[in-house]
Amino acid sequence: METGVDDEYWQDETRFILSLAAEPENRIAGVIASCRPEHDSAEFDAWLDELAPTEVVGFRRILHVVPDDLSATTQFVRNVRQLGKHDKTFDMCFLQRQLPSAVALAQRCDDTRLILDHCGVPDIAGGDFDSWKRDIRRLAAMPHVNCKLSGVIAYCPERHSLAQTIRPYIEFCVEAFGWDRLVWGSDWPVCRITSEIGEWASIFRTLFDAESADVRRAVFAGNATRIYGLADPADG
Repeated sequence: METGVDDEYWQDETRFILSLAAEPENRIAGVIASCRPEHDSAEFDAWLDELAPTEVVGFRRILHVVPDDLSATTQFVRNVRQLGKHDKTFDMCFLQRQLPSAVALAQRCDDTRLILDHCGVPDIAGGDFDSWKRDIRRLAAMPHVNCKLSGVIAYCPERHSLAQTIRPYIEFCVEAFGWDRLVWGSDWPVCRITSEIGEWASIFRTLFDAESADVRRAVFAGNATRIYGLADPADG
């Protein structure tokens, strides 16, 4: 998945990762590439055409540090809808305060499979749980929107009691989206702000201990395989 490199290198990053994906020992099943839906149609479509024969299965645009109204432009919406026509996904990277914009974008792009990254980046330190829940509920009401259970571990204000801090956010996403629209994500290396990747995976497994093996397999792997249109390893 794209990592938010300096803007001049956003296409170079994808080309580099694709060179790694070409090596079987790297076990890269699919690539979520950066894109710029705000660019004109010809430029955007040329990027899609370049990546069409590759391992790219979806795209995303980090919107945390751009004007909040960028995703509301006609051009942005047109290009996200174009992804759906190419059977590609779009990961939505919005902060909690930007979630109303995520709702508006999702409403206008109902033919594209959308994935809300990092549980909508809840403001855990700020404690505004109710407004986050309201917007998550609105997003979950749209069947083409999925949610990535990732990132929340990095937003905890303190190092201790990580599992107890993130539990209500994870549980509400489960309640809102249901098991079949959730995927686990590492958010590595950002997760290292508060924990190592092994600890984060262990915390998540603990939160899901009471669920069936089928549910755990779906959230850790099966749902991502389906949502992103990846080849099922079981078929190989």
